[in-house]
Amino acid sequence: MSDKLSIDNNNIIENNENELIFEEPGPNESLNKIIEKNIEKIELYSQIMKISELISLFSFFLFLILLCIKLSPNGNFNWLYLNIPGIISLLGIIVILNSFFIIKELIDKSENPNNTSIEKGSFICLIALNLIGICLIIFLFLITLRLNNYINNKKDLNIVFIPFYISLIILILFGIFISPAFIGNGLYFEIVLFFLYLLSAFIFSGLLCNKVNNKNQLNNNNKVKYFHCFIPLYFCIGAHIFYFIFNVIIDKMKNISYNIFSNLISIFGLILIFISFLITQLKEDNVINNKNHFIQLLLLIVSFILFSFDFIINQIINDDNEQRQELE
Repeated sequence: MSDKLSIDNNNIIENNENELIFEEPGPNESLNKIIEKNIEKIELYSQIMKISELISLFSFFLFLILLCIKLSPNGNFNWLYLNIPGIISLLGIIVILNSFFIIKELIDKSENPNNTSIEKGSFICLIALNLIGICLIIFLFLITLRLNNYINNKKDLNIVFIPFYISLIILILFGIFISPAFIGNGLYFEIVLFFLYLLSAFIFSGLLCNKVNNKNQLNNNNKVKYFHCFIPLYFCIGAHIFYFIFNVIIDKMKNISYNIFSNLISIFGLILIFISFLITQLKEDNVINNKNHFIQLLLLIVSFILFSFDFIINQIINDDNEQRQELE
């Protein structure tokens, strides 16, 4: 019986007559290579997502700090400087969303290697979310130009808000598109909150533009106050606080201790945001004479730190759970 030595990496078999026979890789071997490459790509994009998340969090935090300084008596620098961390934060979110959908596609291809086409639903979601990101970046630029008086203050503020309105319309269509998936997973409250926030953003921005336009035109007949503008936001925050309280009760019944702690952090953070909005509204309506915005911005920064802390803890716990599953 002749001796044969198999070399899998090069798909070569050497026999006793020193002849080299090249074999075509089998279907299982090709499939394993595809899966290995996909796993490497998934790990790469997962790292990109984590780095982008940290960059986005830090940039948004820097944006809040610069806004706090700008609205203080000593804030004499250009509004453009606030745009830089704001745009970086938005770009980071766009990278996160793109990485997420690429990972999803790689997982789908690993499970179904014969299916090389991109899933239609994923492609639509990817296009929609990228368009929203672009619209919001344009909106930031327009707001900066308006605040720096490069755009005439007497012009309708709704013109500046057009990219923001477009992003809201895309989000509404996106919400309708993903509603069946939410309903299928029993996420009824979540989809209601999603549309509630979109509707509130529409009403808030419309009322705010109306108020500012009338103020710039010195129209004293306008009966809309900043309190009326903030009502939709108060309603949304109240609904979200109720949602977290409901989750705390459910987690208490299931004895899920960490989820209770996470939801309590979220409740406290939302209460701080609510107080911040309330102080802003009272000041703009001249109920409070002090026009220094430092206090309400400080509350926003504290709430952001709380949400960031909760997010980072969640990431650490998820990574730990993944490592345990791999060991098992």
